[in-house]
Amino acid sequence: MRTTGDSPRVLLVHGATCTADVWTSVLTALGDLGTQAAALDLRGHGLSEGSELLQSWRIDDYVSDVIAVLRRWETLRILVGHSMGGLVVQLAATEVQLDRLVLVASSPSEGMLRNGFRMAIAHPWTFTVASIRRSFKRLYKTPRVTRSLLFHPNTRQEMVDRYVGACQEESWVAGNQMITRLPDPRRIACSVTVIAGERDFMVDRRASEKTARDYRTSLLIFDKCAHMVPCEANSIELAKAIVGDVVESINWTNRAEQGFRDASALHS
Repeated sequence: MRTTGDSPRVLLVHGATCTADVWTSVLTALGDLGTQAAALDLRGHGLSEGSELLQSWRIDDYVSDVIAVLRRWETLRILVGHSMGGLVVQLAATEVQLDRLVLVASSPSEGMLRNGFRMAIAHPWTFTVASIRRSFKRLYKTPRVTRSLLFHPNTRQEMVDRYVGACQEESWVAGNQMITRLPDPRRIACSVTVIAGERDFMVDRRASEKTARDYRTSLLIFDKCAHMVPCEANSIELAKAIVGDVVESINWTNRAEQGFRDASALHS
């Protein structure tokens, strides 16, 4: 666990092949907004125990990790999940009382079957080798494929390379349960925020829009982001969306930069 105080209000849950480190900039941004938060390493990931048993863990084991943390800290009222972590928090939210559930480029309510086939068609060799080796980490062996699956075309290469270097293995069973272990939005009583990256190839716009409809909410689109919204988004704007302080436009920073360029052009 990484925490920014003794009474965290927000719990952040990472996705497949990641650790709590993916939330580092968001933890800082939440702190700057005056909100204490915690980021969890699911069992077998990062600093948590159980890496030697990683291939035996299932989605329900990860759900148990989240529920245990929520019951330990009664101050945790906002639950956030990215990618596979989005499925985990949707399932956990049916078992606990929350003020808000936030899904960030989440495994969608329809599951990952359709998007999984679409990615395999785009990168057949990579997905064939990964399936033979039963290794999700193998999907991200090269920066080229990693960028295609996870990152926006304009994202700095340094960030892509850093992800490839830090990527860890994932439970083959748990990862594939994103196809079959589906959430039931009807069982979630709290408000839900659904966030997607503008150019997410892994979870396409159609799937994210359906998830938002299933939760009877609108979809927030973060500009210049793909699947790795926790890393690619403006961390302050993402933190505001998490705590519910959504400003008029989440693209404010991009609009301001464009205004600066336009003003410069007028005076040149």
